[in-house]
Order: sequence, then C-alpha cells, then structure tokens
Amino acid sequence: MATKMIKIDLQMKGIKVTNFDELQENFSADILPIFQSGRLAKWLKSRELPAQAEAIDAIDKNSTEQQQLAAICRALELDDDEDVLQFLLDDRQVAQVAQAAQATAATPVTDASDVEAEEASILAPSGVDWSGQDMSERQFVGEDLRNANLENTDFSNSDLSNADLSGANLKGANFLSSNLSKINLTGADLTGADLTCANLYKAKLIDTTLIDAILKRCNLDKSDFYTFFYNVFYLPFRNQEVFGIYNQNPEL
Repeated sequence: MATKMIKIDLQMKGIKVTNFDELQENFSADILPIFQSGRLAKWLKSRELPAQAEAIDAIDKNSTEQQQLAAICRALELDDDEDVLQFLLDDRQVAQVAQAAQATAATPVTDASDVEAEEASILAPSGVDWSGQDMSERQFVGEDLRNANLENTDFSNSDLSNADLSGANLKGANFLSSNLSKINLTGADLTGADLTCANLYKAKLIDTTLIDAILKRCNLDKSDFYTFFYNVFYLPFRNQEVFGIYNQNPEL
C-alpha cells in the first residue's frame, strides 16, 4: 500500500498558497528561501506535480539568485524576462531594508550590557505563531516555544539546543543540519518535518508525532527513541530505517 504524502502549505507575500494557480498568481522573489530549503520541491510533490518538482530539484543552488529565480519561473511555467526578474529581486531587497528599519525603530534603548545577550538569541513567548517564516541560521538556545505554531517554518542550520517545543505544531518544518540537542519535543507534531543531518542528542521525544518525517543521517544518540531501542531490542538506534519500520508498525 502506497504511503500518502502529507500536504503542506506555503507562504507567499503573506498569503497562504495551497495550489499551483495560487503559487503562480502570488509569485515573488520570496520563493528563493523556500526553494533553497527544499520545501518548494516537496510542496510540488505533495500536489502531485512530479514534472515541476523534478525541474526544481535540478536547479543549481550555487548559481546566482537571478539565475535561480529564472530557472524557478521556467519550472513553474512563468515568464523569465530578465527585467521582470530584476524588478522582483529589487522589490524583495527594498522590503527587507524597510522591515529592518522598522524593527530598529521599534527597538527600545537598552544598556550596553543588555545588547550582547539580546544578539545571541531571538526571544519569543510561548504560543508564538511563526508559521511559514524563515528562521534559518539563528540562535534559539533554551527558548520557550511551547505550543507554538511553527508549521512549515525554516529552522535550517539554527541552534535550538535545550529549547522547549513541547506541544508545538511543527508540521512540514525544516530542521536541516540544525542543533536540536537536549530539545524538548514532548507531544509536538513533526508530521512531514525534515530533520536531515539534525543533531537530536538526548532529545525528549515522548508522544512526539513523526509521521513521514525525514530523519536521514540525523544523530539520535541517547534520545528517547535511542534508549527505547537499545534497552528493548539491544540495537544502537542510528539507522533511521529501523525507526521507519517501527513508526509504521507501532505494534512491534
């Protein structure tokens, strides 16, 4: 019996995109981090658009942003006019500058002693909604993100060690090469999440949903699943294929 792929949504220009027509209508340079994280190809596959997904996977991620954007347009059956692409890139840059200026203006004056600590991490109250946001390459060490809505959020190459994400919605989230050591994922939903090469050393995974999660080459040493398999089956839990068998057959 074929496994049904979980559908994920994308955020484009602040709009939730659920189908191919909406993706074309709301297309912008904001597609670049979505493409670079691998979520675009995954989204297309979940919409049963294998030809477009294959074309996206074939794009060189080491090429320039304009070359990437042009290739994405061709894959999505959109005009790849050079002037239009440059306008989209310029528009994205202007928006980023304006957003940074707004954030700076809203930042209260602090003592010099507070600056270093605040630069180290992004503080967030529990229950925060960062769904679909790009939070890659950032520090969230020890953060309280309990019950947060982090669906389709990009945490690739970020440090979430000792963070509390218990009860969080992490469907389709991207944790590629992230440090998740000693993270608390109790009761969290990671359906369809990508944890490729993530470090889950001593992670708490009690009642965690991992249906269709990608666990290739991740480190699960001394996590709850590692301890379970080692103590019960005398197996060092480093082969994610074993987990895949267990996840689909919990009666084992």
